[in-house]
Amino acid sequence: MQIPNFYVITGGPGSGKTTVLAELIRLGHYTTDSERRQSREEAERTEHAVAQTYTELGYRIVRLPLINPAERAEFILRHSIQT
Repeated sequence: MQIPNFYVITGGPGSGKTTVLAELIRLGHYTTDSERRQSREEAERTEHAVAQTYTELGYRIVRLPLINPAERAEFILRHSIQT
């Protein structure tokens, strides 16, 4: 049995996480999203800690380009096929 890839989409406030998840859902891909209630500073510290922790655990961090949601979704799908 092959275990599917696991992806974490993280970023600061207003970076487009919810919007790109909505686009992935629109394209027929299952996603989950549990919104956080944090200040901008808390969210930035959390994003830094998450990226550092995943890197230390051997995960490869891929930053999403700042492009429109449809292009971000396509970027994610293209990248996930390559891994």
